[in-house]
Parts: sequence; C-alpha cells; structure tokens
Amino acid sequence: MKIPFYVLFGTAAALGGYFFVSSVFGGLSLGGASALAAKGVLLVAAVAGSGVLYWAYRLGEVQGRWLAGFGAVLLAVLAFQLVMVAGRLALG
Repeated sequence: MKIPFYVLFGTAAALGGYFFVSSVFGGLSLGGASALAAKGVLLVAAVAGSGVLYWAYRLGEVQGRWLAGFGAVLLAVLAFQLVMVAGRLALG
C-alpha cells in the first residue's frame, strides 16, 4: 500500500503545485469571473488541497496507516476539485 500511496501523493502534490503556480503566473479564466478572482480561487484550491495532503502524509508516513493516508490523498484531490467547482458556480 506504500507505493500506491506515494504515487497518488506525488500526483496530488503536482496538481497542487500546478494550481499554485497557475494562480501566481497563469492567465486562467474561470467563467465570467475576473482574472484576479480566478487566481484567488486557484490559490484557495491549492491551499485547501495542500492542507489535506499534509494530513495524508501524517497518516501514511508518520503513523504508518497507509490505507487511511491513501484515502486522505483521495480527499485532497476531491478538495481541489470542490473548491474549483464552488468557485466556478459562485463567480459565474
């Protein structure tokens, strides 16, 4: 369970890094929202997902609960997506 945990963890961390870099340097549009609002949504998504990823790391690596950590990484990906969808719906 250790290897799938780290594969998914690395993928989710890369996704969070992409969201963070996009929020700082990218020109992403989020529906009818302004560029600043779209960057803010990306930044919130990156921070929310990173917080859950930290929790997943604590579960998997520190406590040795690999399956729980794997589930928490899936929750981190879900957190990324939920913030993006909520931002899209809220900002139009």
